[in-house]
Amino acid sequence: MSNTNTIRDGFISILTDKFGVPAEETTNGAVTLDELGLDSLALVELLLDLQKKLHVSIEQGIILPEHTLDETVALIEERKGES
Repeated sequence: MSNTNTIRDGFISILTDKFGVPAEETTNGAVTLDELGLDSLALVELLLDLQKKLHVSIEQGIILPEHTLDETVALIEERKGES
């Protein structure tokens, strides 16, 4: 499994387990976090979960509700590569 798939799977796992996003809604990479029901408070919680589960530190304001799943995974990969 590639690093991209590992990061994507971990991210989707957080969305489904912690935020109750149905797994079938995560198959479309163009869906936005807002469309999945994540507001600004949920994004703060998401950043904490990403740090714990994927060992990546992302500052507030980097991931926004208007980002798509694919864009968010790319941002996580970028930050993971910097650590």
